[in-house]
Amino acid sequence: MSAHRRVAIVGAGYAGLTLALGLAKKTRGFEVALYEQAPFLTEVGAGVAIAGPAVHALRALGIDLEPLASLPVARQLRRWKDGRLLSVQEYGWRYHEMVGAPYPTLHRATL
Repeated sequence: MSAHRRVAIVGAGYAGLTLALGLAKKTRGFEVALYEQAPFLTEVGAGVAIAGPAVHALRALGIDLEPLASLPVARQLRRWKDGRLLSVQEYGWRYHEMVGAPYPTLHRATL
């Protein structure tokens, strides 16, 4: 393989892993070396929410999150002092219809 088709990626976080997977697909033809300082990946952090456009990108890489995720109906933003409702963002069927993908939420370790 020629030198211009070899790629080194430093960091095996979400971005590094996604880039490595995308470049390593046989249709792309890159030789990928992925480097991570941690000896193994652990369950760090809490949950993540994946917006519709990112769901499309992950699907293109062969990753389907829906069986592993919760699909929220809406998100409420409240004032911390008194709990007053400030806004509501719909994530149910209207979001799915508008964006063409759900808004899955899941634990970081699952992702």
